[in-house]
Amino acid sequence: MFIYKFLIIPILSIVAVYSSNIKVNKDEIVAKKGSDDNLVCSANSKVLGCSFQSPANHNFNMLRRAAYEEGDIQEVHMTENDCAMKIKNIKESQNGQWQCNVTTKDSHGGYNVDVAKIKLVVAIAPVEVYLKVNGETQLQVRLK
Repeated sequence: MFIYKFLIIPILSIVAVYSSNIKVNKDEIVAKKGSDDNLVCSANSKVLGCSFQSPANHNFNMLRRAAYEEGDIQEVHMTENDCAMKIKNIKESQNGQWQCNVTTKDSHGGYNVDVAKIKLVVAIAPVEVYLKVNGETQLQVRLK
């Protein structure tokens, strides 16, 4: 007769899900290079934790008054149901899909991590504008 003893280890895991529990202020933001803009996710209940992941997979925890990249990425406090950050002096490298991760408590006392995406399109002003007619340049303007 064999007797097996099992060690049961409880595993606590929080699964990130894409859901309708959080909304973004804008699905897509078009911002001029060098300008400032806010990325905002709003939950149905009080936000307990919040972070953003950049297109380059850098994580930014939005703790109260948090600042990263020499102050160019900052936590913005709005309401208790919001997860928000300001990007100052927007750079080309920040172009792409940003992910907002929001932790809330559910009605059963458990924790949920909901995920939303915000696309940041970095617009770059042209350096030169010209008009061609029949293959010939008619007007050329160099911008600063």
